[in-house]
Amino acid sequence: MTKRTSGKLPPADYYEAEPAGFDIFSWCPTPEPTVPPTQVHLHVRIGRTGRVIVRFKGPDTLDRLIAALSDHRREVFGEPPK
Repeated sequence: MTKRTSGKLPPADYYEAEPAGFDIFSWCPTPEPTVPPTQVHLHVRIGRTGRVIVRFKGPDTLDRLIAALSDHRREVFGEPPK
């Protein structure tokens, strides 16, 4: 699920409603998302109380993650259907 958020995290009850999984956000530095986003945030929910937030502040690290995930996807599950 892709979302856009402002400079603040989603409300705490957001994480309680969906106990496990991840979300990806385009993050804006202003309180309201009125300017173009400057970061990509990966929020990983662990159980009902834990979470890890990874912030990608430039395209290079995000591209490396995507490439690594794609390599492992092909190794484990084969080529994606065309």
